[in-house]
Amino acid sequence: MDDRLFEPEIETMPRDKIAERQQARVIEVVRLAYENSPMYRWWWARHNVRPDEIKSLADFTEKIPFISKDVIRKWRDEHGDPFGGLFTGARQRVSAVTSSSGTTGEPTFFAEYHEPFGNLAMGLARPLWGHGLRPGDYALDQPTTFRGLTHHTMRLIGVTTVEIDTFIGSWRSVLQAIERYDIRYMQLIGPLMAELERLSEHCDMRAALAPLKFAGFAGEPIGSRLRARVRDEWNVKLVMWTSVGDIGTAWQCTEGDGYHVGEDGAFVECCDPISGAAVPDGSIGELVVTAIDDELAPLIRFRSDDLVRLDRTVCDCSRTHLRMWPVGRKGDRIVVRGRTVVPHDVWEVIEQCDETRAALFQIIRPTEELDELRVRVGYDTSRTASLAELRQRLMSCIEESVGVRPVLEMVDEQAIIARASSAVKIPRVSKK
Repeated sequence: MDDRLFEPEIETMPRDKIAERQQARVIEVVRLAYENSPMYRWWWARHNVRPDEIKSLADFTEKIPFISKDVIRKWRDEHGDPFGGLFTGARQRVSAVTSSSGTTGEPTFFAEYHEPFGNLAMGLARPLWGHGLRPGDYALDQPTTFRGLTHHTMRLIGVTTVEIDTFIGSWRSVLQAIERYDIRYMQLIGPLMAELERLSEHCDMRAALAPLKFAGFAGEPIGSRLRARVRDEWNVKLVMWTSVGDIGTAWQCTEGDGYHVGEDGAFVECCDPISGAAVPDGSIGELVVTAIDDELAPLIRFRSDDLVRLDRTVCDCSRTHLRMWPVGRKGDRIVVRGRTVVPHDVWEVIEQCDETRAALFQIIRPTEELDELRVRVGYDTSRTASLAELRQRLMSCIEESVGVRPVLEMVDEQAIIARASSAVKIPRVSKK
């Protein structure tokens, strides 16, 4: 460890060494999955693939077929297998069963084995250390369905976790705990921000959050207005992080430019969403991931539905592992009378209005192509003098921004929060 890097030799590993490790691990994971996973044997047989044909990364990307959540769920439902046919080991080895957020459907469950210094825990420790957590610090351990490893990672660093209820509705007492225990790190999520906004009307949020070295934020994008409020008014350093296709996390670089992916635990591809062909670094494509350190239930060439762009050049922070920039979800594109609209187009407009500044909204898309843009918008009843006037104002602003006049369903903010697919996400595109 040094002042910036938790594992300097790994975080600054030369690119050729990263590729060498990835190739060896990919070959081994393919063999392991073929021998032990019924789903992979079935899926690869359908595509006429055998593991002895995979002798390089080029062989791997050319011959191994993609999988998706639909493939895993199909196997799960047809065979009554809770792990979707991914499981390769004995049940006695399972340390935890965790899940995806379920934003795009039912959650996908994963079997995990947590080694004391396993790659998943160490990979999470790197950004937490890089952004300033140190032995002796206290941090809120906020439960989440995703990978379930925060508590163990904090112990690796030497951080003491404070275990209290941090769900929506409890943050008045959480703010008291932050002051009492001198909390240095916590996690913020989109649905929670509406509650903190309300509390800020009666509480000096800058003083309440003053002990923090930084706060993580994930689950969904954060609008520019709210980001500025947290950063400038509350004086909190926000560090963004995102999922790496359900096999781990990527955290914002300490230089603030992109999200670093731990390539010692993941082989990452960026592919055309339609053809599946590789796209060059710098171009937008679908994130495809392979877990190369998971011997229990590895995802192999897993299509994430996330649109990203990648950069494998050495970062200014000295880290050599690739950087990723999330762009959006492949399935979030909406076509209204031939015009393409994405949630971010609407997001920036809605959060500019004081009554809807929490940006709690959903675009209603029952079919792929629509004749009208329907948006469900949550508003703060305490700030709204005239609902009719607010509706008209939002309709005009959205039409000016996206070129389509919307049909708005105005609801209390809590009605939107209640639709959250998990503790951390609100589906921004909904069928109903």
